[in-house]
Amino acid sequence: MRDILAEFSRLLGIRFERGVPTTEDAVRYTFFYALTTRGGLQPHEILLESPHHGIERAQVDTVVPNFRGKCLAIEFKYHRKAPGAGSATPHSQNAGEMFGDISRLVAFRGGHETERLLVYITDSVMAGYFRNPRNGFGGFLDLQGGQKFRIDRAFLSEKCKTFQEAAGEGFEAEITYVFSASFQAGHELRVYEALPTGP
Repeated sequence: MRDILAEFSRLLGIRFERGVPTTEDAVRYTFFYALTTRGGLQPHEILLESPHHGIERAQVDTVVPNFRGKCLAIEFKYHRKAPGAGSATPHSQNAGEMFGDISRLVAFRGGHETERLLVYITDSVMAGYFRNPRNGFGGFLDLQGGQKFRIDRAFLSEKCKTFQEAAGEGFEAEITYVFSASFQAGHELRVYEALPTGP
């Protein structure tokens, strides 16, 4: 997986350095390209917007049913400053939506051994929000090799109502650092493995 993530990171870096307009879809398709060129996958082996099977009417951004002997499920989240002068989504809602992605990942059952990845890209605004001690996310954004971050109902219940509504129902999980990179203009990439720890 590391070779795939390194290529994905390289390609993202080019976009950000050149100021190419980038959306969450562009992030996902860049990862798709890295999966095919570095992961040896054919396009038909990769499912986009795949039915969740564990949550009614939910989807998973990307599923590879057979990736090196495992089922690979990936959720993507890209937070950036809102373009133009429109109203921005509250930071707590952005954070809640990302934790909602984690909740979907840990509820996903791939039928056999499953690897669940959260691919998170943010600019300096949301990075600052997560690093602000007053918001109670500890070292979530700055985990390093092998470090873990625990999510449980007590952690979720301490967050504001806007966060809780965006995150959805309570869940339990353990997040493990997989990969990170920093880019121009304050953009940061974090990749975490999400492991279910609840019943």
